[in-house]
Amino acid sequence: MRIEERLANLFFLELCKKPCSHPYVMTALRISRQSRLSAFYALFVFCVISLPAAALSVRGVVVDMAKRPIAGAEVIAVAARAEFQLPEDLTPLAAAHSDREGQFSLDLPTTGELVLIASAPGFRRTRFALLDIPKQYDKVGLALERGEKIQGYVFDEQGNPLADVGVGPVVLSPDEELALAKRHVPAWTKTDAQGRFTVEGLMPGRMFQFLVQKDGYELQNVSTKAGSTIRSITLKKGGSEIKGEVYSRTRQPAEFKNQRVWLNGNGFNVFQKCDDHGTFRFRGLPPGNFSLEALVEHPRISRVELLEFPRDNGKFVRVEVSEGYWLAGTTYDTTTSQPVAHVALRIEDLVTTSDANGSFRVGPLWLVGKPTINVLEECGFIASAPPVGALVSHTESDGFRDISGEIVWVRPIKKLTISVKGFEQTTRSLHVHFVPEEGSPLIERITTVPHSLRLKTDAGGVLWVTDDAEWTSELHCLDRSAIQRSREVTCQLLAGATLEGRVTQEKQTTAQRTLVRLIPACPTDQFPQGLPSLWEVPCRADGTFRIPNIPPGNYRVVAATMSKSIERSQNISLRSGQRLLCNFHLPEGKRFAGIVRDSKKQPLGGVAIRYYAHLSDGSTKAGLVESDPQGQFDTKELDADELSLVKVDHKGYAPWVKEHIVLPAENYEIVLSPEAALEFTVEAPPSTTWKVYLMRVDRWGSGTYSNQLLGREVAQTHVVGGARDAFPAPQAGRYRIVAANDNGSIGVSREVEWDPARGISSPVIIEPGKSGRIVADFSGTNVEDAEIVASNMIVPESLAASEHTLSHISGDSAVVDNLPAGDYLVIVTSESFSAHAVNVRIEPGETARVSLRPAKLGTIAGRVTSGNSPVSGITVTVKSQTDESAPTRTASTDESGSFQFDGLSPDLYVVEATASERNGGKTVRKSARIPDEGGVVSVDLDLTPPPRISFALPPSLGVASGSPVHLLSRESGEMIRPEWRGGILEANLSPGIYSVSIGDAPVGEIKINGDGTVELISNGSGGNSPSAP
Repeated sequence: MRIEERLANLFFLELCKKPCSHPYVMTALRISRQSRLSAFYALFVFCVISLPAAALSVRGVVVDMAKRPIAGAEVIAVAARAEFQLPEDLTPLAAAHSDREGQFSLDLPTTGELVLIASAPGFRRTRFALLDIPKQYDKVGLALERGEKIQGYVFDEQGNPLADVGVGPVVLSPDEELALAKRHVPAWTKTDAQGRFTVEGLMPGRMFQFLVQKDGYELQNVSTKAGSTIRSITLKKGGSEIKGEVYSRTRQPAEFKNQRVWLNGNGFNVFQKCDDHGTFRFRGLPPGNFSLEALVEHPRISRVELLEFPRDNGKFVRVEVSEGYWLAGTTYDTTTSQPVAHVALRIEDLVTTSDANGSFRVGPLWLVGKPTINVLEECGFIASAPPVGALVSHTESDGFRDISGEIVWVRPIKKLTISVKGFEQTTRSLHVHFVPEEGSPLIERITTVPHSLRLKTDAGGVLWVTDDAEWTSELHCLDRSAIQRSREVTCQLLAGATLEGRVTQEKQTTAQRTLVRLIPACPTDQFPQGLPSLWEVPCRADGTFRIPNIPPGNYRVVAATMSKSIERSQNISLRSGQRLLCNFHLPEGKRFAGIVRDSKKQPLGGVAIRYYAHLSDGSTKAGLVESDPQGQFDTKELDADELSLVKVDHKGYAPWVKEHIVLPAENYEIVLSPEAALEFTVEAPPSTTWKVYLMRVDRWGSGTYSNQLLGREVAQTHVVGGARDAFPAPQAGRYRIVAANDNGSIGVSREVEWDPARGISSPVIIEPGKSGRIVADFSGTNVEDAEIVASNMIVPESLAASEHTLSHISGDSAVVDNLPAGDYLVIVTSESFSAHAVNVRIEPGETARVSLRPAKLGTIAGRVTSGNSPVSGITVTVKSQTDESAPTRTASTDESGSFQFDGLSPDLYVVEATASERNGGKTVRKSARIPDEGGVVSVDLDLTPPPRISFALPPSLGVASGSPVHLLSRESGEMIRPEWRGGILEANLSPGIYSVSIGDAPVGEIKINGDGTVELISNGSGGNSPSAP
């Protein structure tokens, strides 16, 4: 009997002795002896599969930075995540404590990425990644740095301690370095019965922030430094609440169970998880603007919902998750303007091919924005700019809605048939070379003739055929028009020419650091920008060079130093088989060398020195050299007698400029003076921590309050009270420094006129809590139930002290107290009185008096049309451009398309109307200003959808392809940024007159016609074109 049968019998006899109710086993007992062997194998496999998986064993030791063992350290293993967002993310999969020798042992699951987190009293909580699972880790060393803690107390508004208050996640401040933030492990805790909490294991000396939250109270965001104790955090009752759900087009909310949702804004990051029904809730939300989205896995995306509290308190928010979108369109041939089939396209990671009608459809796609469409050259086509005046459609995607009507312009890859006469003259392989005027050279091997050459560019260039030894064809110069016309190029093999010679240099018998370039001299009318070098060879040690097998033709030979700073050229003509001798003598290069030091005579490395050399032919050539770690710099060779200008602009140092430096200058010393730092001190106890802002003071510059001074944040830092700190070398200008802490205390310095070259004699003093006041009189008018708003335009908007409001004012004057220093915009409004004052300056401890005169109200009226016909039922909105808190007013157009807004205060407004989706969904905006004297301002809005127009700018404007072009409509004031398609621009715009600018620099004015033709009105110098209307 076979051993397998004996084992099977013994196995079943053993089963018969013992009671068993497992269905697999009971079935096996009832089968025949002939089947027992098969059943044995089946049960054996079942038992093996049922064995528990072996655990991953991790052993290690926890030590401090001096490698001393740490006893009692806790080591936990958690699932690896890019970011720990909720307390449950730190739920241990296994845990252990180190013994007296610091050793520990863990048994871990063998699936998934894991992270070890080690902590001990007095040490920083630290994470360690397990990189190679299921590798057995025989010994892991976990070294812990010293850590600090944050302590604090939480009270209600009556001063009673609050227990069971959630504190966390405790994370590094956004102002800290990102690399440090990745090393930190977030922490959560709760307050005890005395309202006390402690968070340990933090990086020493670093700023941290955390949320303090309890049901029924408003969330609070707290920032403090590790090692500090916060004596009082006060929570106030209330806060806003929202509920919501997550869904998609094909999935119900319940399918988003455990989906994470992120609420962000005003420095708050709050995470929640959907329940079993896919719903979520956020409570205790403070006033401010927030964004809400679902944190979905790549490549899916979530819609971002914008919320404002308390306006959206109680709102039910539905957050949609994308299922991807589909893109459909048509491929067109630029040479025929007709749809073209069999064009292969790659969009994201998907490939599709246009059908017989040129149509294509591909999906699902995920990326937001304009999808990148690549034409695969294997199909015989390449992407092309659309013809001038052609229809263009390239739509942006929001990641949710399908896109249709996409237009892709392509052109066939140009094929040149290369015929070779004298093909039999050589036994070597032939190659055809095509060097375009722009782009990379193309080299193909010729195995049979005629040969088909595929040109991926429509740029002109030079072409020749050679065996790379002794035979070559003549040089063919083919400009763009020639390539479009030609179908065949015939090349005659001839004996190649040879160019040789020697390059010498002044005071040297040979030039070892020189090279020779050979450039084809094709007609300049064919190639106005010239052609690249066909050969570039270094000279030998004795200065000689040799270039064999050159196609017959005309060339320019250039001899130059390796740095190409000194060069000389000759024009030559080569015949078949000719051997031409060409010698060059280069002048000696003149040096500009020396050292860069600071004012203490210490060398400075890494300093960029920009120079402008005045060449012998009268031109100027710019160059750049950088000092080495010892401060030394050396240009070695310059083809000039003088440097017209040398400039150094090094961070932390004042600019250095020198004119007319005679060459050679071999021991030149550049001494840089340090830029002064703007020093300051916050006059407060050392136990307090302050966030300090450097605010540059400038005029608003636009809108109704264009003369109002406005603070723009330049830099920020954290300091403790009483310590001296500094902002390094801000640019010249007027500044104020603002200090604020988490308890709402704020201080604003006096205005500083800053010059980095002179600095200031003593630190700027900020005195938190020291305030002034405004006394406003209403020019003899008794107001009733008025509101006065004093906005500190200097402090950051995020600070509560930026706006002060008094309501229900009656009488002929009002006093606004406890105002931090700054420049205020004061606005008074009531049903019968409206006035404002700009630049009301408050200094610490002073009173500012201002007289407010009533302004007259105005009216904005107009019509909405589309295609010269009035449009009724359109909603028109009017919104202040200077006051975000001002309510938006709406009106609907009547049968004549007319609308009107009365009772508008003097201000700058934006008037907006949007057509229905059926009519194109176009939105039109126009600016309108109500002057102080009131009156009626007329604004007409045209909803006619603008066509997609492709056009070319006049060459006289000098705009290079790819430049950031902006068009400003003279009629509507709308700013349009067209897109480049090759050398052509395209945009959705109405025909008319537009100002053209590159970035912020105006270059001229043009008139764009409906057919895509462009007329020059004026160039950047203000000169008018004769054809200008």
